Amino acid sequence: LQSRVRMWLARKQKEATLQGIARLQALWRGHAVRMKDGRPKAEARRRLHAAAVAGARNPHRTIGARVREGLAQLMARKDPAQLSQAISAMELGTHYSRACCEIIAAEGGVSGLMRLIRVLNRSKPHLDLLMGVLNVLNSICRHPSLVPAVFCAEDCICVLTERLQFFRDQEDVFMSAIAVLRQLLEYPGHALEVARMPNIIKQWEGIAQIILRKIDMEQKYIARLEGQKGSDYSAKEATRKVICGAKQLEALQSMISLVMAEANAHHVEVVHHNTLPFGCHQALPTGSVNLSQPPPLPEPSWVPKNTLVRYTLRDIQIRQQEQQLAALAAAAAAEEEESPRSPRSATKYISSATAGVAEAAKREAEFLQWQARRAAGRASESSRSKHR
Repeated sequence: LQSRVRMWLARKQKEATLQGIARLQALWRGHAVRMKDGRPKAEARRRLHAAAVAGARNPHRTIGARVREGLAQLMARKDPAQLSQAISAMELGTHYSRACCEIIAAEGGVSGLMRLIRVLNRSKPHLDLLMGVLNVLNSICRHPSLVPAVFCAEDCICVLTERLQFFRDQEDVFMSAIAVLRQLLEYPGHALEVARMPNIIKQWEGIAQIILRKIDMEQKYIARLEGQKGSDYSAKEATRKVICGAKQLEALQSMISLVMAEANAHHVEVVHHNTLPFGCHQALPTGSVNLSQPPPLPEPSWVPKNTLVRYTLRDIQIRQQEQQLAALAAAAAAEEEESPRSPRSATKYISSATAGVAEAAKREAEFLQWQARRAAGRASESSRSKHR
């Protein structure tokens, strides 16, 4: 009996010792993590804890409650001027919470958003409201399981296509609507359903033709300014319109190509635009969407005479180079996460980045040489005129 009691006591003491050691190790690991994270993360954790406590005490102040309240106002079909705060709350909630996206998708909020889009006009308050609605739809479409709820909403594709036509001169609205449509089409089966819808591809091709005409007009205006002396501020705006139109056209063509690929794969006949795309002089083959490419932008070595055009193109080229280098860095990081990078692949990415920087330096040198030649020519012309 004494032996069994001593065994039981020893076992209890061992368990208490092991629990104490585990507790001590947990305390040490927590302390080490907090010391490693530093003050910013500790402050973020403190604020999150305070927000959680405040949300538990005041449930009506949580983003979920605000989204439900905004959804109730939206479904009541009030005047658009009274829905600004409701859309802002829904935009904030869907950006940070998947649960808020599920609430809107489950309670018919997408149909309410589509009805709201139809009644918005081109005024500044309505444009802000439209951008908020498109941001909400973009946030919902980030979750693949909720994409069918958006696609099956009332006239979703038709409403977004109408907005493309109506706001083709507003780059932010146009690209946001394109982003929503792109996410909807990338879901399996949706591109084929769009191909079977009457006149959707035809409307998209019509919008593409209008953008092509706009690009051609702006480039002709820039070319006309090249023959004039001095500088015109409107040239800068025309240059930005050319770049904006090229970006819109590229996004629209990629979307049309996605739908047409599915249509050709399933032998679905698509209705195309009746007129030829701007710049084409021969009939297009049946079932093709070979829209004419936008007029090519100036080569990097080309230096415009107009000062504002030159500076604008130079800024755009620098931004494009930065985006290319960022894409290379992202690809390198993704490859490194998947598998350790070999010295050869690392050299490839480094050489690509170096080539981009060298090309930028070469363009800068060409620009400076052109400036020097122009200054020398003006000086010689001035001296000859004085001599005469």
